Amino acid sequence: MHSRNDLLQQFCHEGTIASVQPLAGGLINDTFLVRTAEADKPDYVLQRINHHVFTDVDLLQHNIETVTGHLNGDTYYKTTYPEHNLVRTRNQLRLFMRVQERRDEMLLAV
Repeated sequence: MHSRNDLLQQFCHEGTIASVQPLAGGLINDTFLVRTAEADKPDYVLQRINHHVFTDVDLLQHNIETVTGHLNGDTYYKTTYPEHNLVRTRNQLRLFMRVQERRDEMLLAV
């Protein structure tokens, strides 16, 4: 099992992680406030998606990134941080793999 810090390192963020505290009130997902040590660096909200409710987490993540990019006026190759395209490539690969896994099921639905 991975430690919380190992998991947090999978996400691009600025600053040194100082603390992670649960945010109460979520009904479906587990939500956490990630605070950074530096005052000039942002804090973050991180959610652990309930994969029993959202059965295709990769597709959900892709949709969130697509909508967020659109709202920010982002085009696919416009980068906002050094690892931006690498993160997108990893997510696209996961989405492609999920589509391949479910190919027969999706063809039957058409």
